[in-house]
Amino acid sequence: MDIRGVWLEAILNVIALILSSLALSSYFFRRHQSQPYGMLTTQIVTFVVYGLVNVPYSICQLLGQRGYGIWSVFGSGTVLPPPFDLYGAFVTAVILSNNFVYVSGALLALDRVLLMTFPLRYNRWRMNFKLPALAIAIFLLTDAISVVCIAVLPFFPANPRTDLSATFVVDQIYKVYAVLFILETVLHVWFCVKFWRYSKRQGKCQKKRHLLKANHIALFQIVSQSLLCMIPNTIRFVNMQFFGDRIPWMMEVGRYYGLLFTTNIVLSASFVVYKMWTQRRSSKVGSMVVTTQNSRNSQ
Repeated sequence: MDIRGVWLEAILNVIALILSSLALSSYFFRRHQSQPYGMLTTQIVTFVVYGLVNVPYSICQLLGQRGYGIWSVFGSGTVLPPPFDLYGAFVTAVILSNNFVYVSGALLALDRVLLMTFPLRYNRWRMNFKLPALAIAIFLLTDAISVVCIAVLPFFPANPRTDLSATFVVDQIYKVYAVLFILETVLHVWFCVKFWRYSKRQGKCQKKRHLLKANHIALFQIVSQSLLCMIPNTIRFVNMQFFGDRIPWMMEVGRYYGLLFTTNIVLSASFVVYKMWTQRRSSKVGSMVVTTQNSRNSQ
């Protein structure tokens, strides 16, 4: 990617962090009274984490374009012993932040499907607590394994029989996420079908408006993530696995994958802020109408 693409990605990462933080605060303070914190909140948190990881990475990329290496940012190799691959750890953190968004997106789709299919059992099973806990556990486990491998394995000689290295272990983690990627695709399709049926059945029921609003946010995130992230990621994966990363147009898609992923975060966070703002405005209008009617009745 050229310098303009790097600058654009850096600007989008900053915007994504700002909008994600605003979306998180909006969702916390303007959500429905009876709506518990769950997978939708976790998904927004993953956006914030993505921004926190990728903004420094974009700064390092810009410095690299200016001729400053990654080690100059962290003190020219004086911070940690030479075997520790700090740049590799940084890149791994960026990739894991992407994968965490994918995992939370898959569990968000599952969360919405379970809520629409089994509304009573959903609360009894406490899925609004279990699914976010599962997402956080997956993230912390894979992150901890990656950090330990990058920090510890370089200090030991490689074993030619097992080929055990930090790169090997991290690659295995990426393969696990690739399986989850396929599962997420199935869950997204399942959610879209269930949401279509659920919307037809519920109509404009006022009691379900807050659930429909949450489903709208989930639907927007799923569509945006599928178009801007999952399809380019599939193209990039096919090019690497089956064509040895030799197809030019597929290589171009892979080159701009980070830019597309950040665009998805910006759009999704913007939609959350928009939904929360319209909810606040509609609630104000509704309260004004009720107050006017009460005053007329009192007269």
